[in-house]
Order: sequence, then C-alpha cells, then structure tokens
Amino acid sequence: MQARNLVFAGLIALGLLVLSINFALAPRAWRSFEIILPEEVSVYPGEEVEVKGGILNTGMWWLHWFNLSLSGLPADFEYKIEPSYWEHLRILREWNPEKGVYRVPENFSIKIKVPENATGLYLVNVTGQEFMSWKKVSNSSFFILRILPLTNFTITNISIPEEVTEFEPFNISMRVNNLGPTFGRINISVELPADWNISEKFVSLALNASQSKELVFTITPTNTSGEIKIRAEYPYKKEIIKIEKVGPYLIPSPAAPGIIEFPEVKIPTGFQAFVESVKALPNYVKGIIIVLIVIIVYNILSIVQARRKRKKPEEMKKKKGEAEV
Repeated sequence: MQARNLVFAGLIALGLLVLSINFALAPRAWRSFEIILPEEVSVYPGEEVEVKGGILNTGMWWLHWFNLSLSGLPADFEYKIEPSYWEHLRILREWNPEKGVYRVPENFSIKIKVPENATGLYLVNVTGQEFMSWKKVSNSSFFILRILPLTNFTITNISIPEEVTEFEPFNISMRVNNLGPTFGRINISVELPADWNISEKFVSLALNASQSKELVFTITPTNTSGEIKIRAEYPYKKEIIKIEKVGPYLIPSPAAPGIIEFPEVKIPTGFQAFVESVKALPNYVKGIIIVLIVIIVYNILSIVQARRKRKKPEEMKKKKGEAEV
C-alpha cells in the first residue's frame, strides 16, 4: 500500500515537472487572443472599402460569447463587421512541412462606406471581448483609414484665331485650373495637321490646390488646312480622366501682296470740273442735253418777242392823243 502511494506521488511529481518545463519553454495564458489588421487602408470619397482582418486565439482554451466592436469613425461613416459575434472562438490549427503545426486566425471583414465630402486620416480602433469567463478578456488593435484626395482640373479661356496666314506664326492660349482640394498633375498635348510646327507639343503641369496657370503655344501653319485639338489627361480615383477641346477648322490664307503705288490724279475744280464731267458723259446723253438747251433758248426768245408786240399798239394810242390836243 505504501509502495503504491509512493508510485502515485512520483507520477504526480513527474507531471508537475513536465508542466513546469512546458510553461518555461512556451508560456501561454489560459485565455488570450490577438486581432490582426492591416496598418493602413486607402479609399476615395464616396467609395466603399473592405478591410480584411482576423482573430488569433493564442490561449489554452476556447473563448466563448466573443464580440467585435469598432470606434474612431465619424457618425456619417457607415460600416458593418461580418461576422461580429462568435459563440465559440476556437483554436484553429494547420500544418505544412516548413512550419509544422501552427495556429491560424478566425477571419472577419469590415465594410466602410465613405461619404462624398470626406477628407483626412482616421485612426480606427477594433476591440474584441469574450463575455463568458469571469475575467471577460479583451484586446484591441487599430488601422489608419486614409481618405485619398480627388483631383479636378478644368481648361478654360481657350483662345484660337479663326483666321491664319500661311507660314505666319500665331498663338493659342488657355488656362488650366486645379479645382481639387490637393496637389495634382495634368498632362496637356496639342494635335495639329502633320506638316504644321508648334513650339511645344506636350506639357506636364503640377498645380497645387486652387492654383491655375496660363499656357501659350506658338504655331506656324503651312498651306494645308486642318483642326487644332487640345487633349488633357489626369488621374481620378482608379481611372484616367480625358478632356478634349476641338478648335475651328482653319484654312490658311495666302500672304498679303506688296503695296502698289498709283500715280497721283489731279481733280479739277470750278468750270473746268463741269466741262470735264460733261466730256465724260455718253454721246446720247450729250445729244439730249443739246436738244433741251435748244428748246429752252427757243422758248425764251418766243416770250421776249411776244412782249414786244404788245407794247407797240399802246405807244400808237398815246401819240394820237397828244396830236388832238
């Protein structure tokens, strides 16, 4: 009986020794866990982003009635954790030849809907807690939510002449505006008829928020006709925004000829001018004028003769009266 008790005591002592060695080599809490999250997540305003995470049970026992919660986002941000509750958070293991047996996490995801007017950085805190044990073990981790700024460019005040002359340089101008809340870069190119020349066909602009800049291009046309196209490209979210402006169809006109000097012409005045103007009239007009002059002269002479004939009888009566007296 005493020997049996000694054997039993020896087994207990051996078990305690093995447990102490295990704890010394790899101490492990009874209940513990880690939350695995990315360091930073980027998203544009108005978009939804999915953050993938995991919960690694690092303790000796399963965790029960486990819950996840999130804090650090403004009230107008919408989010959803799937799943957010586990009745039993297990200890999951996998094996491969390199690592042997190792623990793997329970996976979850967080979907966040970002408002259209959102900007800046947010420190998002994710907390996990089990509610079955008397300790109610909890732990937390965090990630940075970065709202990427949106670039917004416009091209205004485009000036292209409607008429150009062959082989004579002319300018086109425009104003590039960055309407976005942050620094942005835009590439601008000008497309011309193949044989036309331009001072600078491609320009890359870097503009700060609310900054604008005027661009001027000098173009030399040939004797061919064509259009001027202005193209601009800049990144917007995950796409490339393209802007195209098409100018009028230009037909270069020939260069103006030299100045021709004409001999000085003296303009006559007075009676001489009248005579010269009559000489310049057609012959049939001259004939009509002569006939009219003859008729006018004839009528004047007839009137004068008629008045003379009326005066003679009156003079004869006056002489006869004087004789009787």
